[in-house]
Amino acid sequence: MTTGENSEQPAILELSCPTCASQLRFAPGTTHLTCVRCGTTSAIEVRTGPALVEQPYDEWERDNAGRQVSSLGGVVMTCEGCHATTESAALASICQFCRGHLVPVAQPDGVVPPSGVLPFLIDRRRAADAFVAWVTDQEVGLDELKNVNAAESFTSTYLPLWTFSATATTAYEGQRGIRKAVRLDDGRVELRADWHDVSGSVDTPITSHVVEGRDLGIGQSRIVRKLDLTATVPFQPEYLAGHTATRYDVDPAAAFDEVRRKVEKKRIRNDVRDDIGGDETRIGSTTTTYSHVRFALLLAPLWVLTYVAAGKTWMVLVDGQTGQVEGEYPVDRVKFTLLVFKWIAVFVLGFCAFIWLLDKLNL
Repeated sequence: MTTGENSEQPAILELSCPTCASQLRFAPGTTHLTCVRCGTTSAIEVRTGPALVEQPYDEWERDNAGRQVSSLGGVVMTCEGCHATTESAALASICQFCRGHLVPVAQPDGVVPPSGVLPFLIDRRRAADAFVAWVTDQEVGLDELKNVNAAESFTSTYLPLWTFSATATTAYEGQRGIRKAVRLDDGRVELRADWHDVSGSVDTPITSHVVEGRDLGIGQSRIVRKLDLTATVPFQPEYLAGHTATRYDVDPAAAFDEVRRKVEKKRIRNDVRDDIGGDETRIGSTTTTYSHVRFALLLAPLWVLTYVAAGKTWMVLVDGQTGQVEGEYPVDRVKFTLLVFKWIAVFVLGFCAFIWLLDKLNL
């Protein structure tokens, strides 16, 4: 389903319907492309093999030293529909002239290609239904929220994510405290710790640690934390057809720095404490080195809705696999005030009932 490459332009995915020559689009929850006009389907030749293949980080670092992702060029693509040329740094785009679907097969030198993808499972209608249910649950939201036409306003995009695996080896020096009972002069017994100097090293395995490759908006991190990576499949450009996918703007070096910061802040310190042992621990110094570092680029599906309410633009994100909704909304001050009074009233009534019950029991 790809055109051959030539010296001027890279291959792009053929997305013309064989029946009516309109556009093919990946249908969420399926393994086929569907024509947006006549409904003809075209099966995706699903690849087999590992869902996510991580590459050695040291090789990437050696080959891309000093190169920033912002300095990398885009891909020039020719639309199959109107034949207009478009240059884009995106992994999937839309022709600005005829709204044709553009998905390049190859990326410029220096750009890390996706290794895996979490395909869309819920379509636009189900995403809109999830938004409506979310709006209904917001007791203090403005009434105009219910007038947002989510079915028309949602756009589908893939969020770039990095996954890292490595082994962190930490050499440490510290003290192990062993508590023992000590009888004081006044006869009381008190627990005190005898401290012993210790040193050693401990390994902390890092497996599929996820770092966001781009910031789309509020609530994104909460969705990413709940992603089910077991649903990952090998990347194929067909999964992007009819959807957008932006290139990462956090490169692997910055992403790995984030991995180290998070791991060293909590996990490694906990592992060092466990390795020191004893009733109490003191960590003096630590030095951490990383080995067998591997990483991969993963694409995760999101339905994105932006709407205007109360004179401000708001954003809502819907997980393209589970329908989980995250976002912000304008608060109706009257509803909020009434809700506060309601809870105050509940508290007062509950307190009065408690006092009345105590009085009865005393009788």
